[in-house]
Amino acid sequence: FRYVVGGLPMIRGHFPDAKLVVVGSGDPSRYERFLEQNGVTDVVFAGYVPYDMLARYYASADVFCAPSTGRESFGLVLLEGMASGTPIVAASNAGYSAVIDNGINGVLTSPKDENALAMGIVRVLADTEFRRRIVANGLEHVQQFAWPVVAEQVLEVYERAIAARRAGPVQRVWPVGIAGRRG
Repeated sequence: FRYVVGGLPMIRGHFPDAKLVVVGSGDPSRYERFLEQNGVTDVVFAGYVPYDMLARYYASADVFCAPSTGRESFGLVLLEGMASGTPIVAASNAGYSAVIDNGINGVLTSPKDENALAMGIVRVLADTEFRRRIVANGLEHVQQFAWPVVAEQVLEVYERAIAARRAGPVQRVWPVGIAGRRG
């Protein structure tokens, strides 16, 4: 959050009417002093939003920004934004990099770099053709994560496991260097 807030003056330098809407269950009063120190006003804290309402927030945004700095195992929140047709700007971390192809279906920026994050957002807002392209690519990309596709993949794994079980006992093979030595 602090990196988005830190970059907001730069974003507003290009887009004076830009508004930051923060969705999440955090306590906004924790950030009042930080917002004042950074000269940032007009931030809307929506608070906790039920899951069935999130799509409305994604769809109404001009950009979805996920500035997480690490510990993201997978970018499910990015896929939700993509599925809503919203361009994504996110900090590059292992989980988000597994979902975003930088410049193809979203924008990845250096973590903990408010200027890079701001410039990523400005690029998406300023370049209409780029924005349309990453949105179209994002909508195509999320199809591989749709429940019917995922369910079919899970069923295939179960079917292979059942077929292997029916074929006979499983012989365990130990990778070299893992099995203990006797003697």
